[in-house]
Order: sequence, then C-alpha cells, then structure tokens
Amino acid sequence: MSVLFLNVERLSGPLKPSVLLLCLTRENRALGNIRKSLLVGNGLLLLLLSAAAMLLSGCGAYVVNSGASAADTSTLAVTPSDVAFGEVAVGTTVDSTVTLGNPGTAAVEISDLSVTGSSFTLASGTTLPITLAVGESTTVHLQFSPKGKGAVKGQLQVQYASATTAAAAIEPQTVTSSASKKKKSTSVGLTGTGSTTTTTVTGLSCTSAALTGAGTDACTVTLSAAAASSGQSVTLASNDAAVTVPSSVKVAAGATTANFTATVAAVTTTQTATLTATSGGATQSFAIQLSAGSVATLAVNATSVAFGSVNLNTTATQTVTLSSTGTTAVSISSVTLAGTGFSIASSNVPTSLSPGQTASVSVAFDPTTSGAATGTLTIASNSSTGSTTQVALTGTGVTYAVNLSWNAPTSTGVTVASYNVYRATGGVSSYSLLASAKTSTAYTDAAVQGATSYAYYVTSVATDGTESVPSNTTAVTIP
Repeated sequence: MSVLFLNVERLSGPLKPSVLLLCLTRENRALGNIRKSLLVGNGLLLLLLSAAAMLLSGCGAYVVNSGASAADTSTLAVTPSDVAFGEVAVGTTVDSTVTLGNPGTAAVEISDLSVTGSSFTLASGTTLPITLAVGESTTVHLQFSPKGKGAVKGQLQVQYASATTAAAAIEPQTVTSSASKKKKSTSVGLTGTGSTTTTTVTGLSCTSAALTGAGTDACTVTLSAAAASSGQSVTLASNDAAVTVPSSVKVAAGATTANFTATVAAVTTTQTATLTATSGGATQSFAIQLSAGSVATLAVNATSVAFGSVNLNTTATQTVTLSSTGTTAVSISSVTLAGTGFSIASSNVPTSLSPGQTASVSVAFDPTTSGAATGTLTIASNSSTGSTTQVALTGTGVTYAVNLSWNAPTSTGVTVASYNVYRATGGVSSYSLLASAKTSTAYTDAAVQGATSYAYYVTSVATDGTESVPSNTTAVTIP
C-alpha cells in the first residue's frame, strides 16, 4: 500500500478548509511529498490517504471544490415600471409590452415570468430561459381581457440571475466551481378597468382651427375606451368641398386615438368648414375657419369646345372666356394651341386680370381633310389652381352639298330660257340669288356649312327676259 503525505502549514489569514484529491497513475507510483498551504486553525493537519483509495484510472488532474460563491453582479432594467391598460370593454383583449434590459457588466439569465391578476395574461410565444448579453433587451407581451366590470390589479413577476458561473484557480490547472446561482426578482404593476358600456367617439381635434389658402391640417379622433382586438372604425365627413377628409379612420386594437389629415383647398371667400367624426352612436365635430388671403385664381368658361361638323376649307370660330375669380390679380403669360386644323384667331395674352376682369381667346377650326380632329388649348398663368389650364378641342371636317331639282313649267305659249336659284340662310326671310341662267332643272349647292339651316326656291326666265313668280320653298339643315 502506498501512503501519500500532505504537509499542511499554518498561514496568516482565515480560509475555509478544502479537500485536495490527487490521483495515482495505473502503475501506483509514489507521488512524493506535496506541499499545500491550507489554514485550519493554528496547527498542522496530517492527511493520510490509502493508495487503494487513490487508484483512479489515468487521472492526472485534481479538483478544488470551494465552499464560497462568487458575487452576483447581475442587474435588470424594467420599462415601464407600471402598465395601465385603461378602460377596456368586457370580452375584448388589449395588448401592451414591457421591455427587460441588461444595463450591467455581466450577462443575465431570465429564468421565470409569471403574471398575477385574473384578467392579465402573458402572451404566447415566450420561451424561457432568456439570456441577455450586456446591453441587450427583450420585449414581453402582456394582455388584458376583463371578465367583468370594474378595476383589476395584477403583477408581472420576473426572476433572473447572473448567466455566468464562478471559477477557482489552483496551480497548475483552472477548474469550474459548483457554486449555485442566487436568483433575484423584480415586478411590474398591472392595472385595468373592465367596462360594459359601448365605446364611442368622445373627441375630434385638429392642429389648426384657422387656415389661409391651401394646406393640410393634422387631426385626431379619440374614443371613450380602448378599441377592441379588431379595432374600431370612425366615420369622417366634411360639409365644405374645400376641405376633404378620408371616409373613415380606424383606431387600432388597444388604442384610444387615431390620426388623419384634412386637405384644404384655397378659397376666394372666408368660410367655415365643419368636420364630423361618428362611431358607437356618438358624433363629434370640429370647425376650421378658412380665409382667402391673397389668392390669384383663373377660371375658364369651358373645359372643352366642340366645333361639330365643318366643311373642308371653311373656317369656324368659337370663343373661350378667361376670368379672374381670386382675391388678387392673376397673370396670364401665354396661350398655345396644338392639333391639326385648329388655330388661335385672336387673343390679348399676355395680360393681367384683376379680380372680376375677363379676357377672350378666339379659337378657329379650318379642316383641310375629312374626319374627326382633336386639339388642346393650353393657358399658362400663376393661378392657385395650377400653372396651366387646358381646354379640349374637337371638330370634324366634312364635305356637304344640297342637291335641288324641279319640274319645268307647263304653261302653254311660254318658252323657258333658263332658271334662277335663290337661297336664304339661318331661317331669315330674305333670299338672295344663288345661281342664274341655269338651263337644266337641277342644281347642287356645295357652299353650305355644318349646323346651319338653308331654304331655297326657283324661278323660270322666259326668252323675253320675263321672270316667273317663285316656286314653292324647300328647307334643309346641315348636321
């Protein structure tokens, strides 16, 4: 049997006793004298170990089992320290979150999360344990689903500890201690109120109650309690065409407010626009005072001009009227025209129109080919409605003719030498000679205009130059 002697000497400070376990090799060679300093009071401790107890296979290392734990420096930051869910309708669920962060100098392990309070729950999907490195954070999702009317209180309890383990160093190797972790805890207060009343809209407000000219206004609707898990829709309306709002806005689940934008167009006179928000059987309103200010506005009497059917190589004209309807002068810098067959017959542009003044632009259509034609009249100005205003032009080039025919007179003893053709235009009673000395009993009038009415009669001329009374009249309207 081999005997191992451990010589223990007295040192000058208190230490807890330790056990040194040394292993012999398979050959049971003596290890010699080992000298280790352990304080066990004021004397020497002689430790005699049996070699048989030391016969461990291929060991060659030793372990120190320290009775002391390393100091736990872990810390956990909780934000917010209290969660107020507010008033929530019974049967609905509202969500909220708590952030757990590690502001310390060592990793933290969160080992347990628990919630107290009959209506509070921890949302599914949280897997424990959670390890947070220094500077890291995690979000905990909480839910409040009141089961009845009234105030409810609860807590979120969090248990955590340092994520690292203590270590003891003994020459010549470093081995891990079996020191246990001491858990710490912190908590977050939870409050909420169950309500059996209908959630209604209780407020409507906008950033600006008065606006001058065009712009936007940021607005907010407010509910009497948090919206249900599906959210709550609020219907919006404006009684003034100058202010447009969305048809509705949705308050998100768990929220009590929602935002929207009111778009305001420039007005020429001071007026009041009223916005309304309706939900849950209640309606709230908000008034916005609109002022004209100095606004230059150009108005055009038509957005399109139709010339209809016009004979080829014949000019038709129409007038476009420009008006200043703002509160300050509008400057018209140019008018341009595009489209085959169309042209500007006359205009006094460039010009400046004071409020109430007008100007005219005469547009002509002179088709050279048959068929439909289109064009665009573009007016450039400093109008608040836009830098350019366009008028669409349409027309059709056509060839029209009126074919006339008549019977020769049957009076005995009269010799007809020729015929005269007379025409009246536009329903007037005054006829003018259109053609004379016609020997045939037919005539074609090719000089007619579209959208015009014509009336005709014929006379016969005897060989002695005597002209007969007019024939019956016939009328036609050109499309």
